[in-house]
Amino acid sequence: MIHLMKADSYDVDQIKKELLEYKAAVDERISIYFRSMSLENTLKEACVYSMEGNAKRVRAILIMMIGKALGCDLDMGYLGISIECVHA
Repeated sequence: MIHLMKADSYDVDQIKKELLEYKAAVDERISIYFRSMSLENTLKEACVYSMEGNAKRVRAILIMMIGKALGCDLDMGYLGISIECVHA
């Protein structure tokens, strides 16, 4: 069961820390994913460029957070990245 916290009980610094950790995890998975692709360099560079913006992390981070909140044992990062790729 997901418990909602009262608005006055949020630890903003902890939330920022967790978001940075999620962003780092997504960045790592993006790097691993695109390095493993066997594409022409120009196409690979275009793919990486399309994923460079910070806004391209929001959906992936949300997917990872939802997975954690639901107690999912799977690595939801790659699912999040795939959604970002489709959205790009």
